[in-house]
Amino acid sequence: MPRKITLLLILLMMLSASAQIPMGQWRTHFAYSNVYQIDATADKVYGTSQGALFSVNVDDEEIEYYSTLTGLNGASVHRIACDSESGKLIITYENGNIDILDTRGDIFNIPDLYNKQIPFTKHVHNINIAKQRAYLSTNFGIVVVNIARNEIAETYYISNSGSETVVNSTAIVGDSIFAATESGIRAAAMNSNLMNYEVWKDIELVNNAGEQIEGECSLLLDFNDKLYSIINYKLYRRDGNSWTPLIPHYGIYNARVTDNTLMISVDNSFFVVSNDGETFTDIHLSNEYKIQDITKFHGYYWAACGQHGIVRYDNQQKNINSFVPNGPLSNTSFRLKFAGEKLFALQGGRKGVEYGRAGHVMMFKDETWTNIHSDDIQQQTQLPIHDFMDVAVDNADDSHFLITSYGTGAYEFRDNKFYKHHNESNSPLKSVVANKPNDYLRLDGGMTDNEGNMYILNVHMPNVINILKPDGTWTSLSHRLFDGNVIGAGIIQHSQHPELKIFVSALSNTGIIFWYDNWTPFDVADDRIEFITAPVDQDGNIINDVNYYCNPVEDLNGEIWVGTNNGILIFPDPIKAIGNSDYRCRRVKIPRNDGTGLADYLLDNEQVNSIAVDGANRKWIGTETSGVYLVSETGQETIKHFTTNNSPLLSDNILAVAINQRNGEVFFGTGNGLISYMSDATLPFSDFSNIKAYPNPIRENYSGVVTITGLMTASTVKIANMAGEIVCDTQSNGGTAVWDLRTKNGKRVSSGIYWIIAFNEDGSERGRTKILIIK
Repeated sequence: MPRKITLLLILLMMLSASAQIPMGQWRTHFAYSNVYQIDATADKVYGTSQGALFSVNVDDEEIEYYSTLTGLNGASVHRIACDSESGKLIITYENGNIDILDTRGDIFNIPDLYNKQIPFTKHVHNINIAKQRAYLSTNFGIVVVNIARNEIAETYYISNSGSETVVNSTAIVGDSIFAATESGIRAAAMNSNLMNYEVWKDIELVNNAGEQIEGECSLLLDFNDKLYSIINYKLYRRDGNSWTPLIPHYGIYNARVTDNTLMISVDNSFFVVSNDGETFTDIHLSNEYKIQDITKFHGYYWAACGQHGIVRYDNQQKNINSFVPNGPLSNTSFRLKFAGEKLFALQGGRKGVEYGRAGHVMMFKDETWTNIHSDDIQQQTQLPIHDFMDVAVDNADDSHFLITSYGTGAYEFRDNKFYKHHNESNSPLKSVVANKPNDYLRLDGGMTDNEGNMYILNVHMPNVINILKPDGTWTSLSHRLFDGNVIGAGIIQHSQHPELKIFVSALSNTGIIFWYDNWTPFDVADDRIEFITAPVDQDGNIINDVNYYCNPVEDLNGEIWVGTNNGILIFPDPIKAIGNSDYRCRRVKIPRNDGTGLADYLLDNEQVNSIAVDGANRKWIGTETSGVYLVSETGQETIKHFTTNNSPLLSDNILAVAINQRNGEVFFGTGNGLISYMSDATLPFSDFSNIKAYPNPIRENYSGVVTITGLMTASTVKIANMAGEIVCDTQSNGGTAVWDLRTKNGKRVSSGIYWIIAFNEDGSERGRTKILIIK
């Protein structure tokens, strides 16, 4: 017994540092940096940030995350509200879907609004809860949810004609219900037939002097049997048939009644209103905290404070605690790129004009997100920082990188901090519009060659390629083929032929460019360039009128895969494209197998936005509307097809795909957030010095597989017990293999320590590791 315990402890210590998420598992990477809404029930305070939902346990301060992985039925949470009576949380989504989360963690879905065919956006503006009913303010009327029965009870169309009208908020005061609409406030008696629009009457909006109050009402509240409203960012109380202005302050963002307390959010302060509504206590947190929502719970004030997350304020001790989950700054990832094991996520976009998305730099490494906020860069440059497109990363130092922006130039970072702004004044980079050097300096692409030179592309300019050398000087390359007609994107260096650079021209004058620098990267005089605008496929078909929405990628055989608005084009042995009028691309044909002898092109008529190649040379393909495809090395076989209907994928509109080649984790960027999936393939190693297996140890209730990494190409893996008997063998996918914990006969193995022994393709090298199985 002592010996067994010692072996267990040694193995546990040896393997503790190698824990990773299991094969086939998903995880989300949401942005929690803009918390705009909170509510509380039972022992938790909930917050929403850019569509993400999380909670803070008020007792132990544990943070819990909610997503499609935990059972939610939507990816973009829009509104939440807690029912104090039942403890249930009502969750509504941008697409109109509704979930109810109870105190046991069970989720009840109400898809009626989501499934309803209406010509309006379906998101909910406000949720008002009274007597086990949730009154949802929508773009067409009021939807009433019976919280006890987890179902929609009624829908009220309350305009003068009974047609649809935008409702911003509702409140129940005494025996009447009030609704703030786009055309004013309406009211009806609670004991009337509220589905009959004729019972709803207009409420006059005049102040104590009989003057009309201008502006739209955004919020209604019941406080001590009085109706309060926010109109044009000012607070009013209804007294009789007139409205009394209260806080003489513009900019009132939000208000809430909790624990018999009315709280008003104003910038970085909030007002607590006395029970008679006549006096106001101003509580100031700090200039850095902008309060977007406020509640009172367990004796504390809890505020939604944007990038500071959920803030807890102790008014007695004057203490402030902030709860901000680690994550990126935005849920939009237009570009994902790995440099080693460091992921860069950028949210710019390419449609020929600026999107205006904040120029955040979001980096994920060693299980931690590190972010550089656009505001921090803007303070140093005094320029609007937006639309970061791509990144070139120093091969020797991943904290040194150069980012391209679609409008204001290039930004260099050292030690993960802003270092230098490159523009017309200090580089050969040129603005599209003369005399506007900081508005139309449009750049794209980013690549570092084997010598450490950083390449970027100057859009719409003759000097399309610009190179920042390691000594900090620039070289700019122009060619007669380019007269400002190229919207360059996605430059790469070919691995087998480093003298060949490849990029695409997107959106207009589209095509693929093969730039052969003749081993003189800074001298264009001896360069040879092929700009293929109408590729010819293997059958002699000329491919016209395609847009290259996807950056080119090189697979493990040296072939170039490019996504278009009409499927995928493959350019084999691209060095042969130089000076060769007979060069052909290839399209993957998928046989129909219906006896006709016909075939369809892979993803024909699909817009392909991103392609990533894994360690087994398989392709992960992100599409505009159909989710993600994993296809075999040749593309002939579809191995997986993930959509929002069959997986936790956050959207079927995939903007970017990137792979951590060391552990096989595949990241999918969408407009609803970033999510990743642990696949079964990694790049192979040159030896077995990095072999490891996880999870390790295997606990009694584990039902997944064992992942073996650090393998060489086409490795054979044998699993043996301590007696030396081979219980199972398998093959690697690139540098990874999996074992389902069963013998060759399909029986789950017994408890014990097992050897995992790997051999390279010809058997000349081997490596091994141990794994402990507890049953």
